[in-house]
Amino acid sequence: PGDPQAANGIRWISGSIVDPEVRRLACAASVDVVFHLAGVPGGAAERDYDTGRDVNLLATLGLLEDLRNLHIRHRRAPR
Repeated sequence: PGDPQAANGIRWISGSIVDPEVRRLACAASVDVVFHLAGVPGGAAERDYDTGRDVNLLATLGLLEDLRNLHIRHRRAPR
């Protein structure tokens, strides 16, 4: 029959939040709600500073900028 997520208006995108192409795909259309669940837990982030910084800080900032740009294009902010 079809993709049950698409039938409910949900788009599922798998990939790394660090990858700008994945974030571009996520923000390719109007977005109503964002559930940001990506993250490197504290102990792992402390052991691998670069990965923790890239995922927990830089990619999250990238996502926020992408959503800001999406808001500018569509004149409405996601929740």
